[in-house]
Amino acid sequence: MNFTVYVRRSAKVEITEAQTWYETQQSGLGLEFLSALAQVIDRLAETPLIYQLAHRNVRRAIVRRFPYFVWYRVEERTVTILACTHFKQHNEPTQIPRK
Repeated sequence: MNFTVYVRRSAKVEITEAQTWYETQQSGLGLEFLSALAQVIDRLAETPLIYQLAHRNVRRAIVRRFPYFVWYRVEERTVTILACTHFKQHNEPTQIPRK
C-alpha cells in the first residue's frame, strides 16, 4: 500500500527554482534533476521510513546526482514534503523547515 505524497507550495517553488537553474547551466539538466527528484518521491510513496530522522519527526532524503535534500514528514499514510534544499542551504537540524 502506497503512501500519499503531498508537496508543500514552498517546496514546489524551491524545486522549480532548482530545475530552472540547472536548465540554464546545461540544456536538459533541469529535466534530469526533476527525474532524480521523481525517483525520490516514488521511493517515499513506497517506503518513506527508510530514511532516518534528521530532527524530531522530520526525515531527510538525498536526491541522487544532485546536491539536494528532500525534507519530509510522515503522518499516518501521508508523506508531506516540506522543502527541497541545496546541501549548503540547510545542513543543520535547527534549519529544518517547520510545519
